[in-house]
Amino acid sequence: MPNARKSEVRYLERRAVALHLAGKNFDDIAEEVGFASRLNWQAGFLDEFTRMWLSSLKLNSGTRCLEVGPGAGTLTHWVADQGWSVQALDISDRYFPGIAHEGVELRVGDVREIGVDEEFDLVFPR
Repeated sequence: MPNARKSEVRYLERRAVALHLAGKNFDDIAEEVGFASRLNWQAGFLDEFTRMWLSSLKLNSGTRCLEVGPGAGTLTHWVADQGWSVQALDISDRYFPGIAHEGVELRVGDVREIGVDEEFDLVFPR
C-alpha cells in the first residue's frame, strides 16, 4: 500500500476513534469519515483474495452462505452471481440499498446476539 494511502487510513482511524470518544454513534461516524468509500477501498484489495479462496472451495450452485458484515456488498454480489444464496447480516441497514441483489437476503442484527435458525454451507465474516 502506498505511504499516502497508509497515512489516509491512519487519519480516518484516528478521526473515527475521536468521534466515538465524543459520543457519536456509528452512522454519524461513518458519514463523517467517509466510511462507505473506505469500504469500497478495502474491497478493492480484499475481494480478489476472498474470491480466489471461495472459488477454491468448489461449492455448487445453490450453496447457502451467511455473510457477516457485508460492508459495501461487493463480495455479496459476486457470491450471488455464482448462483449461491446469500444471507447478508449487518449491525445496520445503512448500506443495504447498495447491496440489494437477486439471491441476497438482507438482515439487520448482531451475530453475537441473534439466533440463526437456518443451516448454511458457508459462513464468512467481512
